[in-house]
Amino acid sequence: METEIAYPSQFVQPSRKIETLNPADHAVGAPFAPLPRSFYLVDPRLDVAQPVATEQEIADTVSSRAKFRVGEYGDPYVADVLRAFRMLRGKKFYLEIGIFDRGNLAYISSLLDPDAVLIGIDVQDDPERDALLRASLKPGQTFHAVIASSRTPDAVNAVREILGSNKLDAVFIDGDHTAYGALADYALYEEFVANDGIFLFHDSVWEGDEMHKGVCDALDEISRVDTIYLIDGANPVRRFCRPLWRDSLWGVVGVVFASDQKWRIGLPR
Repeated sequence: METEIAYPSQFVQPSRKIETLNPADHAVGAPFAPLPRSFYLVDPRLDVAQPVATEQEIADTVSSRAKFRVGEYGDPYVADVLRAFRMLRGKKFYLEIGIFDRGNLAYISSLLDPDAVLIGIDVQDDPERDALLRASLKPGQTFHAVIASSRTPDAVNAVREILGSNKLDAVFIDGDHTAYGALADYALYEEFVANDGIFLFHDSVWEGDEMHKGVCDALDEISRVDTIYLIDGANPVRRFCRPLWRDSLWGVVGVVFASDQKWRIGLPR
């Protein structure tokens, strides 16, 4: 099965590394630490994500995704996702934007309710991988593939039709990694998320390249209004903070609780 990366921003773009880690900075936690103590005052709902993923957890997850691997495309970051997705155990309605190899959907299906409904949006049709995914689901789970850009009315309406009167427990935004793409996905699908639902952004500290502003720029704008938390592979969960390095950084899951969105509690947008 041959699958190409869909979005230009999903290629690791050449970066001019103005600053690089040195041993002294690395010793105190760079590039993500140290931070002032107030950054580590986070919502108790994140307690389940605090323990760092064990080597065995990571190995098991990578192994479970092996059959979905695309050519020479490397294994994705998993330690951050493992921690963040603990919050989704037993949830029923899940949307993933940017499903690429379908491997992450297979992983999350193992955590979701036995009768969960999974929706995946991507610009690339891949019936073979969809079939592989469906074969790995729990007997009562269903998967709906929406083949379109997530920013089109067709995609939004398809999600609306699939859900009916139901609301999403979680949205994982991992498609177009540009600032515009990430912010658009947050804006277009927030209406479908339950008041106690969760938004998750992958590669949340990527600041883009010479052509694109990255996911981090979108989260910087969102954080002016709605609280964002960051979960990486090795550090305590913390409030959102832009990277303080010029090096291109990937991975790290950004989290927004729907109940923290100001529009939901009647405050000015």
